[in-house]
Amino acid sequence: MVERSRGRARRLRRVETAATAAFVSALLALSGGQPTPAAAATFAPASQPGPGLTVSPEQARRALRCSPGLRKAARTPVLLSPGTGVTGAGQYRYTWQPALDRLGIPWCTLTPPHMTLGDIQVTGEYLVAAIRSMHERAGRRIAILGHSQGGMSMRWALRFWPDTRAMVADVIGLAGNNHGSAWQGRINATACAAGCPPVNLQQVVGSRFLRALNSRAETFRGIAYTEITTDHDEVLQNVPPACTSCLSTGSGKIANVSVQRICSSDPTDHAGLATDLVAYRLVLDALRHSGPARASRIPRSVCGQLADRAANPLIAQTPGPKDTRGLQLVVCGAPCNAIGAPMVTREPTLARYVYARPRSG
Repeated sequence: MVERSRGRARRLRRVETAATAAFVSALLALSGGQPTPAAAATFAPASQPGPGLTVSPEQARRALRCSPGLRKAARTPVLLSPGTGVTGAGQYRYTWQPALDRLGIPWCTLTPPHMTLGDIQVTGEYLVAAIRSMHERAGRRIAILGHSQGGMSMRWALRFWPDTRAMVADVIGLAGNNHGSAWQGRINATACAAGCPPVNLQQVVGSRFLRALNSRAETFRGIAYTEITTDHDEVLQNVPPACTSCLSTGSGKIANVSVQRICSSDPTDHAGLATDLVAYRLVLDALRHSGPARASRIPRSVCGQLADRAANPLIAQTPGPKDTRGLQLVVCGAPCNAIGAPMVTREPTLARYVYARPRSG
């Protein structure tokens, strides 16, 4: 009897050892095949001051285009942050820029290098510079609106440069990739074999980048966070309770709202959310009120206008030709690199400022 018990214990230990090995292997696969630095270091406290920027003032200035009326703005200006594989103008020139103009709301559009395909840590520095510049010129707090990666990347600036938090009133994400994309992981299996853009590896579920971004707190006091999602998102899992875009931790005021909560028949998908009429109404609600958007303030009459293009200010204009080179690069990797974007086979190393600084003395 004792011998049989010992045999069962040995078999149990073998099973546990195999399970542990499988778990470690899975983590290594998600992190590019290397142990994560976070295993040996602690992410920075939320109050740790951010470092100096490696992006030069001239680079930051060229990346930002602003409408008239920003200086001493009478209304909260909006910083437009583009998604993966597009420029600021490519995403917003025919949609949010003219819509905000008609409303008399000043805006600035950010265009990070390489069609927003480079290291998001660098994009985060451009966002820091943009936030500081807009806040100084407007003389008031700003709002930030972005789609997909652009609906998440501003949170890197707020997480690791605490001075920017007092400059921002609203963070509004349209299908923001806050917790990673399983779809991106499936694409990476082939796209990254010979090299792919850094963002491919940073936006996948379990990346080192996303673990750092969401460390300690996802939101911060004094900022209203509105995360707008669609149940038909094919890139992100945004059907609760597994909501990739949704935020939940920290001391900010948070609203996670699906457009189908307002209009159950809304068919919009991931890309379509950037120009969806219900999403448009939610964004305006967030901009017009203190705190995040509320679904209860959106009239259900909007549901009858979903098929009416004339009723949607975001698609009223005829857009110019669409540049798809960036999105093609995301899907097929190095063979499709027609824009000279950086190519990697492993996720970029996290910057030193991401970790807690050793105590002196």
